[in-house]
Amino acid sequence: MRRCLALGLAVLALSGCREPSPNRKRPPLYAGSTPAAALDSLAGDRPVEVSVSGYVADETDGRVFLLDDGTGLARVALPETLSTPTPLPVGTRMLAQGLLRRVRGAPLVEAEAWQYDSTAVPVRSP
Repeated sequence: MRRCLALGLAVLALSGCREPSPNRKRPPLYAGSTPAAALDSLAGDRPVEVSVSGYVADETDGRVFLLDDGTGLARVALPETLSTPTPLPVGTRMLAQGLLRRVRGAPLVEAEAWQYDSTAVPVRSP
């Protein structure tokens, strides 16, 4: 009996101390977001309204960046009308809503509204 109890406690302790596998896909951040893997098939001749969510996956110039949702990467463009575009740190959680277009053969979400977490203070589009 003691052996079973000790074995059970050891298994429980070890399972809680492991780092999450980097290959494991993250769950979607927001229900109802379009998976990035589906954007290529959705982008056609006409713009389509979509929302995408995920984590900023690359260094950005503050306007165009890649968003990783676990199913693939989505290119997202913030409006040029922002007065001072600030780079978003890699790993920042973000939700972007806007029009999906095909630009130079690749899908691009032109964000009309967005929200991201920045040092525990969520930032929303104007």
